[in-house]
Amino acid sequence: MILLIEANRLARKRLSDLVSRERIIGVDSVPQVFEMVCKFRNNFDLIISNIRLIKDLLLKGTLSRLCEKLDMKVPPVLIYYNKGDEWMKKEFAVVRQKHKIIEYDKNNSGFPLDYISAIEELYPDVITDIKEATEIWSTGDEGESAENIRKWLVEEGFLEAIASSQIGKLAHDIEQIIPVVKRILLEEQEQKEMLKEGLRDTGNYRQKYFELKRKHEELLKFVDELIEYSKEHKRKK
Repeated sequence: MILLIEANRLARKRLSDLVSRERIIGVDSVPQVFEMVCKFRNNFDLIISNIRLIKDLLLKGTLSRLCEKLDMKVPPVLIYYNKGDEWMKKEFAVVRQKHKIIEYDKNNSGFPLDYISAIEELYPDVITDIKEATEIWSTGDEGESAENIRKWLVEEGFLEAIASSQIGKLAHDIEQIIPVVKRILLEEQEQKEMLKEGLRDTGNYRQKYFELKRKHEELLKFVDELIEYSKEHKRKK
């Protein structure tokens, strides 16, 4: 099992996809690192981390002390750095535990081979497919559509309810989602009015109201995810 430490969600996903046959737990902060190490202990065969997030953990000996208290071995660490962070590499010369440092470059077509080779050096039993990894890498992340993001969110367990709902099938992108949200809000308001006025018919208005409310909340959550992705995409441009 691999622990992947990366704050950027898209980068974390791209790196995970390159070794998709392995079980990978992705985290985006140091507190989450502590939580996962305590939870899984000796189950981690390798740690892969952005140099900025692992720097203090290794240089200050924090990870070593934590593993010592948990009576476990410190997993080997694959460290990667982005352009501009090369200067940090020199500081890792004092680190005693097994580690390797490579450059992360999303525009480098040869990165999958460098990445997988480094992983295999530290974790020989890793299950990889360089051909598959290269194909995945070549698709990049700039062209990801809203539907692809929705699909990934469902696969990760964030939107399981939306995946099987009729509304989820309609939510291919923001342009389609917004009208649906507006319609649900309108229907929800109508149901509220009916309940207030005490109107009744053969249907169960209370049940319909809570069902619409649930769908409304699920859609808003999905919209928030898409807005977050859109902002990240704009910042990168």
